[in-house]
Amino acid sequence: MYAAFKTLVAPRPLTALFKFNAAVHVGGTVIPTVAAAIMATGLMLTTTAAAEEQKPTTRAAAEPSFSCLVAKSPTERRICSDASLSQRDAVMKRLFNALKKDGKGKRVRRQQLAWLKARNRCRDDAACLERQYDARLQRLARAGGDKERLSGTYKLKTKDEDSEGTIWIVRETDGTLAGHITTIIGPTAHSCTVGFRGAEPIGKRWIWTAPAEDFPDTKTCKILIEPQKGGKKKKASLKLSRTEGCNVYCGARADFAGEYVK
Repeated sequence: MYAAFKTLVAPRPLTALFKFNAAVHVGGTVIPTVAAAIMATGLMLTTTAAAEEQKPTTRAAAEPSFSCLVAKSPTERRICSDASLSQRDAVMKRLFNALKKDGKGKRVRRQQLAWLKARNRCRDDAACLERQYDARLQRLARAGGDKERLSGTYKLKTKDEDSEGTIWIVRETDGTLAGHITTIIGPTAHSCTVGFRGAEPIGKRWIWTAPAEDFPDTKTCKILIEPQKGGKKKKASLKLSRTEGCNVYCGARADFAGEYVK
């Protein structure tokens, strides 16, 4: 069964958070950086533990199109170790299987074999693999009916230099959206990670509702995805909003609601 999501707290390296030639304010007191780093380490461990307690009981990442138990190549091992890449591979399989049945099977297979060779040249380079998957997924999605060209990767719009975020989405052949959201917020690098599948179209918006059985003790999570058209001076974007129950995917001060630009 497809497992819908994953909570992941991935703090940045301490050297990125505390420079050795700086001091840090804690509770109104300026303390040396080394001491601050030690305190921050404890804070991060506490935050990670708290986030672990909030995890839904099901496993989060979608399984890729192959068994990770027999993964041998550097590319396959990298995909198995990366939730976002695993989900991209799962979406790829669904799109490929749907398109090869519509009378274009030979061409789709031929193109897929050529793409696999290009993908495998990335070996274990995650950034290279992301680019290969995103380009191929967008092409398959357009062939499967994504006339609005929603499929692709979007970056969180923020003025905070300590925050960043990404969402990639793919319109599947049934009109639903699948995707993966990752954010890192603030100097303490609290994070959110959630993968989803089956976001239903409602007019010109899509809404994803997490399975209720995965939230036995909390309110369920709903994510609203609203595409914003681009123009001559404005890039296409997505606006994400969510319910309170989605906190289960985030660290204490993290969030993923906001605008993401393509």
